[in-house]
Amino acid sequence: MCLWWFANSVRSALVVVVLAGGFGHGLVLPGWAQEVGEIGNREWGMGNGAEQQSDSTPDSRLLTPDSLSNLDQPAATVEEWLAQIQASLTQITRVRIETTDAGLQVILETADGALNVPETRAIGNALIADIPNATIAEEFSQANPIEGIALVNVTQLPGDRVRVAITGTDAPPSAEVTSEVQGLVLTVMLGDASAVAEEDAIQVVVTGEQDEGHNPRRASTATRTDTPLRDIPQSITVVPRQVLDDRNVRSVNQAVETVAGVIDNGDDGGYAGDRIIRGFSQGFGAAPANLRNGYRDVNYYSVTPIGTIEQIEVLRGPASVLFGALEPGGVINVITRQPLSEPFYEIAFEAGSYGFYQPNIDLSGPLTVDDTLLYRFIASYQNADSFQDFVNSERITVAPSVTLNLGDRTSLNFYYEYADLFLDSIQTYSFALSNGSLRGCLKRFEVSNLCQPPHHNPNHGKVDQGF
Repeated sequence: MCLWWFANSVRSALVVVVLAGGFGHGLVLPGWAQEVGEIGNREWGMGNGAEQQSDSTPDSRLLTPDSLSNLDQPAATVEEWLAQIQASLTQITRVRIETTDAGLQVILETADGALNVPETRAIGNALIADIPNATIAEEFSQANPIEGIALVNVTQLPGDRVRVAITGTDAPPSAEVTSEVQGLVLTVMLGDASAVAEEDAIQVVVTGEQDEGHNPRRASTATRTDTPLRDIPQSITVVPRQVLDDRNVRSVNQAVETVAGVIDNGDDGGYAGDRIIRGFSQGFGAAPANLRNGYRDVNYYSVTPIGTIEQIEVLRGPASVLFGALEPGGVINVITRQPLSEPFYEIAFEAGSYGFYQPNIDLSGPLTVDDTLLYRFIASYQNADSFQDFVNSERITVAPSVTLNLGDRTSLNFYYEYADLFLDSIQTYSFALSNGSLRGCLKRFEVSNLCQPPHHNPNHGKVDQGF
């Protein structure tokens, strides 16, 4: 019991000593705590000696309402925010240009504060420097300040930037940028045109291709070679595929209607191939004047279908030295369509008046990945009547071909063409009698028919094959 009382007494005494030291000088407090404690002691009269008197003047290190008002406050409105941004920008008040031995100096002066040093870059013949966080009171421009400098521009850009553009006459100048206390100095040296790298120069490349769709430049009829027409002394007219499609022609006779010096010599309902070239007939009894890919073709009936033709070449004038015995008026050479290296697929159907209808199919493309072997397959069927009585026709065409490319300038073409023409036609040459009727070779008939009675022509067919 005595020991317990003694222990409690000792513990109580230690607590009293600690508390007494805390109110005295035995307890060390942080500086701010001491300051606040001293101020509190002065206000409450708890200090020692003279400090026991209450002092109503607050310590200057305390935050008071007056000191809070002196702190920077965030913007509360858009106008205040813009004003703060404007206050952070540096305004260029004046721009001066001074000449030097090496070139010139562009001096940007400010009322207060230095400008940020920009990076320079060349665009064409111009040296560009964009200064951030800056404005300019008045934009500046001066042309030809010295020889070798075409223009100096100082302009305002969006985003609070000022651009200095110095354009050289022959090459972009170079510049050294120096920051001053109240401004910026660009020391400009003239550029050397010979030192401009070729890859840095601006190049304008224009690539053009001649559109030979309506105006081909080459033909093989006169020379049997792919020679430009301007280098051939003979008179040659080429009717390309584009013109055939635009005019929607259905026979070789229609295709050459627009060729000078060539006219139709009258045919059996529009299917014969009798033409007059420079006054010389190409019909019955005449020397062959129709060619197909440079080789003799049938002379009278136009069996070759228009769907297999790539272009028609008309050579006017004597050509016996090239093709043997020919009429001196000229020849007509039909160039057929060849296999293509790009895939091409066409299926068409045509229909018209007088019972005309014609389905077509044209397929072409490569058979191998390296385009060494190419193919083309053309097939068509045509059936038609006419505005003339007793005229009707039926045409069947199948034309496959294969091309083997042996090199860049060498190819071997294998082709096969089957063409068959079933024709009922009339003779169009007649003369009028005194009684008002027309007289032909066979019999007399009424004028209202405007033709002779029909005569049946046998089938006109051909098969072309070769390489």
